[in-house]
Amino acid sequence: MLTEYTINKVTRLPDFDPEDPIWQKAEAGEYAYWHEKSSEHHPKTTVKALHDGNDIMICWQVEDRYVRIAHTAINSMVCEDACVEAFLQPLKIEKGYINIEINAGACIHSSHIRNWTRAPGGFADFEYISKDAIRKLTAKGNLPQVIDPETDEATNWWMIVRIPRAYLEGIFGQLGDLSGQIWQGNFCKCADCSSRPHWGTLLPQSPELNFHVPKYFSPIKFAAAEK
Repeated sequence: MLTEYTINKVTRLPDFDPEDPIWQKAEAGEYAYWHEKSSEHHPKTTVKALHDGNDIMICWQVEDRYVRIAHTAINSMVCEDACVEAFLQPLKIEKGYINIEINAGACIHSSHIRNWTRAPGGFADFEYISKDAIRKLTAKGNLPQVIDPETDEATNWWMIVRIPRAYLEGIFGQLGDLSGQIWQGNFCKCADCSSRPHWGTLLPQSPELNFHVPKYFSPIKFAAAEK
């Protein structure tokens, strides 16, 4: 069970294909933390991440079932569908964190949260990232955009997202070369409105059913040298 994750550095980031051999240079992390309020369905979820000093690429592979994909609009509640998420918080600046949530149909929700105290409409201090900014992200998977109603067949799916440094700096300001930096965060899997809801993470999560608790975030390190 991992308590931190290292994003290895490569010269060339991989293609949007989980079989690209460059992904073999990434540390493969299997989710081991499932919240007690989850159903018995804990889909095997593996995440790999790489960076080139500027951009980050993340690949999830999920051995799933009870898959539903209903949301198609940017910043809709994709967490209700079969969904993977990344929470990322730079430590050298004090500007909160971002969440990037992607359902299995490649629909993205992303927010910048500065004060994660729950409040009507979301949080005490947050904003949805603009649609124009979110379009700087590229997400691709192997499932159709919509699966609704839910299927109960075994479904293996993957999702890959590329996060440009320009996207991150549009939120946090200048970050510089990511090599050697230490951030904190987590990688999550959820399906809030599935018939078998579940909430899993790669790194330890809060005992309350809430991924948005930064004191429970874990170190995410960007390797300084190429793998």
